[in-house]
Amino acid sequence: SEYAGGGTFIESLERSFRLPEGHMLIHPSALRHAGARVTAGKRIVLVVFLCTRSLRWHEHGRCFKVRARKAAQKGDWQEELRQLQFALAVCPKDHELWYDQGACLHDAGRLLEAARCYERAIQLEPRDPQPYNNLGAIHLEFGSHRHAFTCFRKSLERDPYNEDAAMNAISLLASLGKPSAARRVLHALLGSLTECDGNLRELGRDLGYLS
Repeated sequence: SEYAGGGTFIESLERSFRLPEGHMLIHPSALRHAGARVTAGKRIVLVVFLCTRSLRWHEHGRCFKVRARKAAQKGDWQEELRQLQFALAVCPKDHELWYDQGACLHDAGRLLEAARCYERAIQLEPRDPQPYNNLGAIHLEFGSHRHAFTCFRKSLERDPYNEDAAMNAISLLASLGKPSAARRVLHALLGSLTECDGNLRELGRDLGYLS
């Protein structure tokens, strides 16, 4: 398929690999990786898993994570939290697990515990934009507007396409009586986005910044 951007990002190498059509990238399942953002077009990939009978110790953490997701789908946040705690006992330096535990506690209204989890996730992987956004949301709930905006800004610095952080930042500026600043942020973001701007445009119209 024709597309711009994309590829497979390997965290330990801090780079993305974009292979020619028909080529294959092979790596261990435990290697932390992610799809790089596609900025235009559509990327179609075929993913194949080779499973073995033996299970390495660190992979038990992934099993607990799967169980946590199943519990979340059922709406059982207590079981979700329990499985995430098991996973963290095996993989204490997995920043995604700390983020997931923070999100679980956040949804349960345990905000201080959630904030500590987000902060630990940031400490382990400061390049991840999402913990900053969620931590900003907690600061906002406590009325700490300056800290909240700082978190939203850091999230957008790491991912200018983070629509949640953008909407949070713009809404905060508008609520503080700073429409000019909110309008500048909105137009700057819309100028850099190609496809993921539907909700931002709707927010701009709701605030009277866009026609």
